[in-house]
Amino acid sequence: MNRIPSDATAFAVRDASFLLCLDVDFPMEEAEKCTDWIEAVYEALLPYSLRKSSYLNTVRADEQITKDAYAANYQRLLAIKKQ
Repeated sequence: MNRIPSDATAFAVRDASFLLCLDVDFPMEEAEKCTDWIEAVYEALLPYSLRKSSYLNTVRADEQITKDAYAANYQRLLAIKKQ
């Protein structure tokens, strides 16, 4: 991951030392409670992440999260999508 330049692909977070992914399984009758807990953990850990970025396959869809994950590549990706 760290051997590829951050502008070589869309994925810009190439200089992180670690990736933390939490895989949470919960009963559907407790979905709201568990989702709230997941969001609270995410928000509590975000200040400690590299440039407040997230691995997009492990978080909810959110424009700011997407912008932070793609970093400087975000505008380039928007231009490519508009073509």
